[in-house]
Amino acid sequence: MWPIFIINLDRAQDRMSATRALMDRYGLSFIRIAAYDWQTLTDADAQRFVANPPPRSSKRVLALSEIACFLSHIDVWTQIGGGKSSAAFVFEDDVEFDDSISKLLLEISSREPDWDILKLYSNKVKTLGDAVTLPNGYSYGTPKIIPMSTAAYAITRPAARELARASVPFGRPVDLFIKHWWEHGSCVKLVQPSPVSRRVDHLSSSEIEAGRGQSCHQNFWMRFVRNSLYQLQFRHRTHVNAARRPPGRRWLEATGHPRMVGDELDAI
Repeated sequence: MWPIFIINLDRAQDRMSATRALMDRYGLSFIRIAAYDWQTLTDADAQRFVANPPPRSSKRVLALSEIACFLSHIDVWTQIGGGKSSAAFVFEDDVEFDDSISKLLLEISSREPDWDILKLYSNKVKTLGDAVTLPNGYSYGTPKIIPMSTAAYAITRPAARELARASVPFGRPVDLFIKHWWEHGSCVKLVQPSPVSRRVDHLSSSEIEAGRGQSCHQNFWMRFVRNSLYQLQFRHRTHVNAARRPPGRRWLEATGHPRMVGDELDAI
């Protein structure tokens, strides 16, 4: 099986204990990655990684918690990109698994990826294009709209290397960065039904939401207008770029850093 990475804050020992018990229950070994802590991340440190000015289609200025989350995933991508395994699984520390998770991860690991990123969690049922059957009633394919969240996914080594290199400076949360596939050129697919869920007892203590609450100073109407404009621009760019969406794996070990597809799409 490919390596499993768990992202966890040093001060979130309750989450780590719950995640360790979960992994032990399913006989899964893992590598813990210490997450960046937004409570100790200074504005000066954060701005070294953030695009200035931000993308025109961004919803808002990034919160420190969103910056820390993105940096944590870049840290994981860097380790995967420099590792020996051809791909790896990445989980945040508030996940729960279906009982068939061990067999499913083994099955996914045994196949040659025809994707760069394979998302394992969606909070909504998605219709998949070009669906491929997996055991135990699962399948994976291309969703029209990539779901939010980076709670659980697999990523190939060359894709991890490429995204770690190309994502800085960033102007969106990491899940929105992945969702805007035309800006990085990666093939993102999704497993359905979701074999991963979020632990209900930890949803109320989301670090991202806590950080947004500390950082958000826009009034309701300003947030409403910016979000509406973002949704219109996102739908337009999704439609415009639909014909250029990569149907299969984009980043290969032997290709170095090909940016042609990403650069062409980003110019639209």
